[in-house]
Order: sequence, then C-alpha cells, then structure tokens
Amino acid sequence: MSLLKVIGIDEYSEFEYFEDFQNLIESDEEISADEIYMLLKNIDLKNFADIVRNYFDDISNHIPGESVDLYTLLSNIGNSMIGMALNCDEDSTYLLLADEIAKFRKYYLDSESSYCISLEDGSKEYINLRDALVNARGEALGGEKYEYYFDNFLSYPLEDYVMSFKDLIDIENYSEKTLDMEGDFLYDDEFKDEE
Repeated sequence: MSLLKVIGIDEYSEFEYFEDFQNLIESDEEISADEIYMLLKNIDLKNFADIVRNYFDDISNHIPGESVDLYTLLSNIGNSMIGMALNCDEDSTYLLLADEIAKFRKYYLDSESSYCISLEDGSKEYINLRDALVNARGEALGGEKYEYYFDNFLSYPLEDYVMSFKDLIDIENYSEKTLDMEGDFLYDDEFKDEE
C-alpha cells in the first residue's frame, strides 16, 4: 500500500492535520524511510513541526503508570523531530528526519519488548506502546485497568539534534495561531472536506 493511501490523502500537499501524522506513525503497514523522505520534501515543514508537537503532547498526556522517564523520553523524541523539521535547509537533514520517523515507528509499534498485566484477571499480554496508550485512554473512561512494564521502552537511540532557543520560540508562536476559540487544536478530518 502506498504511503498516501496509508495516510488517507491523495496528494502530499494534503498532509496538514493531526490525523495525517497519527496515521503515518500508528499504521501497521510497512512504510520505508524513503517514502517518508518523499513526503517531507513535499510538505510545509513548519506546519509539520507544529503537528509533531501536538501529537507528542497528546500521547505524553496518556502515559500509563505515570512514568516520568517515559514522559521525558517521548518529549525529547518529539523535540528532536521538531528541531530537524525547523532546520531542513539541506538534503541530509530531510534524510535524518525521515530516518528518525521510521525509527520511532519501529519503536512505537514493537509488541515484543514490554507487557501489561490485567488487574482484573492477572493475565499477561505483550503490548506495543501505541496500544498501551489506547488502553490508558480507555482506563480513564472506566475501561479495564492494567499494570504496565515498560523498562525496555526506556532505551531509545535518540539523535543528537537539539532545538535552539529560537526554534522553541518559533514553534510556540506558530502553535498559538492554530488554536480555535476554545483553545483546542484544529485537527479534525472534517475540515479537509471544506477546502
């Protein structure tokens, strides 16, 4: 399946919403770093950086077990991607960012490294981080409760790419412009149909 079909868009230029990045990161389909590179070369990277920030803020708010280490790690991964996106002034940075996204997908969808135990029946299930965060959202709504064991998720080879203070200010200022009247980010697919 092509990358555009995985994301649910017809052209690269349509990649501009939270759900687009969510589909890119969370899909079980095989997606190569080369395909991600082609996407990055054809989209607005400042908007992309803002979407990445929103996505990592969102998943970090649902980390089960209140793992500070995992929260910090995910924040650092997101900041690394944002820093690269805001500084893609040469081909090597595009390649670096594409590789970083592909690496994160592999890490995020790895179902063999960690597990959870149901507090209801004591059953053990190996689970990836994506599904654990889905479960955690369900728990907040009264769903089944689990105990999570994420020690193996805490080792992640993070690229040594740090955002400058100016980058942080730029992305913060840009994000404020994308807020709606209630202070919520506009990342609903329904807006695509209005264009």
